[in-house]
Parts: sequence; structure tokens; C-alpha cells
Amino acid sequence: MTKLSEELAWRGLVNQTTYDDLSVLDDQKIALYFGVDPSGKGMQIGNLAAALMVRRFMDHGHRVFLLVGGATGMIGDTDGKLDERDLKAVEEIEQNNQEIVRQYGVVVAGKDFTVVDNHDWFKDM
Repeated sequence: MTKLSEELAWRGLVNQTTYDDLSVLDDQKIALYFGVDPSGKGMQIGNLAAALMVRRFMDHGHRVFLLVGGATGMIGDTDGKLDERDLKAVEEIEQNNQEIVRQYGVVVAGKDFTVVDNHDWFKDM
């Protein structure tokens, strides 16, 4: 199997990193997260490149968290607007979350990942 550091560089997926030497990814396992916005009904095509990169980390034994922005997704994308935005219903965000988790499961084809939702952190504030 190709080393993860070499594969990421070969695919042009390395731009900025906190590691001086990417071979650390070959020598030790890390935990990383893939963040998604659930204000839409599912993942967008723009999520695919990042999701596939995260899949490569999983293929090399790294631990992945799918971070769903349930709290931030309720607010929605500011899209440059100055007016206050309508909050999305919790039920809508929960349905979107379920679809995103399902879609991500297809991309990673049965590999284990942990789902966390920032709504759980902020719901009692």
C-alpha cells in the first residue's frame, strides 16, 4: 500500500499543514474530523473531494469523526445578507443530518467513523 503522505502529495491535497514532515501520518495514527453543514438536504458535490480524502485517512487506519453542524446549520448560510435569517426547524436539520450520515457511509463503504453534532454542545445554551 502506498504511504498516506505520498498519496496526499501526489493527489495535490497538501497545501497547508501543521506538520513539518507529513511522514508522521505514516508512522502514527491521528484523529481528524470532516465537518459538514446540514442546512441542505444532503451532502453537496463540493463535499466529495474532502470526503474521499478523509476516506484515504481511514484506509490507513486513522480515526475519523463526522462533525455535523446541527447548531450552526439551524442558522444557515449568511450568503452576504445583512438581514436576520430565519432559523431552520430542529426536525429539518435532524432529517438532513440523517441523510448526510447515510451518504457519508456510502462514500466510506462500511468503514467505521464517529458522528458528532455541535447541536449537542449548544442546545442548552
